[in-house]
Amino acid sequence: MGALAIREVKASTVLRVYKAIHIETPSTARNVKALISQICSYPVMNDLMVANPAREVKQVRQQSKSIYAPAPMELDVSCGIIRDYQHGSDHMGPRPGGWLTGALSARHGVSRGHHPGTLRR
Repeated sequence: MGALAIREVKASTVLRVYKAIHIETPSTARNVKALISQICSYPVMNDLMVANPAREVKQVRQQSKSIYAPAPMELDVSCGIIRDYQHGSDHMGPRPGGWLTGALSARHGVSRGHHPGTLRR
């Protein structure tokens, strides 16, 4: 793209560069597109280009990431491991307080006295 004259830069060129970079690093692709847009804005202001080709390129939709939510049994096991660690004497160093299991339960929508996986009302 660097070998092209500014008038030769088209939306398809910007899109091709944007997609190639987006595969590896989406944030860098957005920054590069913004930089190309800034570069092309000067020729547009000076009537060397009719329109800014970078503004015609839309961002590629990112794939949604899957959300992991532990099953009630996994939550019970995790809380049990934390409780065993808190009350065990086979290790050195500080032991986390009871807030850790409470935070884990709150994070997953359960409270003390309720079985993990049930909704609080």
